[in-house]
Amino acid sequence: MSGVIHSGFDEASEAVSVLVGIDTGSYRRDTVSVSSSNVAGMVSGVGAANRVLTDLAAVMNRVHELAGKFPALAEKIAERDLADSQRWGR
Repeated sequence: MSGVIHSGFDEASEAVSVLVGIDTGSYRRDTVSVSSSNVAGMVSGVGAANRVLTDLAAVMNRVHELAGKFPALAEKIAERDLADSQRWGR
């Protein structure tokens, strides 16, 4: 990237294409387990890790959901910019 900011439907679609292709549903099924331990710290760590995985899956789902909105937003902005340029005679 050359430091130039590009906007438009194509650029927005390209930017979010990687995110939209991620299967976030598979992350909800991931868990951490310890085969057997009576060490309180290990048991607590498993619980903490599972809560982090659950929260991370929720964040990923939200990012995925919002990423899908960028192309439509870019298209609306492009339409607005076109209307503005026509008003100014360009």
